[in-house]
Amino acid sequence: LIGMERGGVLASLREIDRPVVCEIGAGWAGFGYQFKTLFPRSRYVIVDFPELFLFSGTYLGAVFPDARLAFCGTAETPTLADAADADVVFVPHTQAAAVASMRLDLTVNMVSFQEMTDAQVRAYASMA
Repeated sequence: LIGMERGGVLASLREIDRPVVCEIGAGWAGFGYQFKTLFPRSRYVIVDFPELFLFSGTYLGAVFPDARLAFCGTAETPTLADAADADVVFVPHTQAAAVASMRLDLTVNMVSFQEMTDAQVRAYASMA
């Protein structure tokens, strides 16, 4: 976040009423918490392994109890389009291509690219 501030990224996001951010491989969502704290009106999209949503969903749901959470690929939210009004959207990595249809203001990845193949990283870069 310090680098994003110094590089002018956060300043440009402050000009947007409801920025849409996608984090690839959020893990337990520590960065998501920090970002949503700075930009409470933002829409935060997490693409990750569904089993990790146990951690990130529980954590973000606890620290932002008023936020609307949506888990894509479930009976309640089968597709990304069904999550249009959510504040935090959890997208299984198997549905990541659907994120390409969104207007993303920022896409971030902290360290999970190091665990992926070149083809997987290229697919995420193309999505962004």
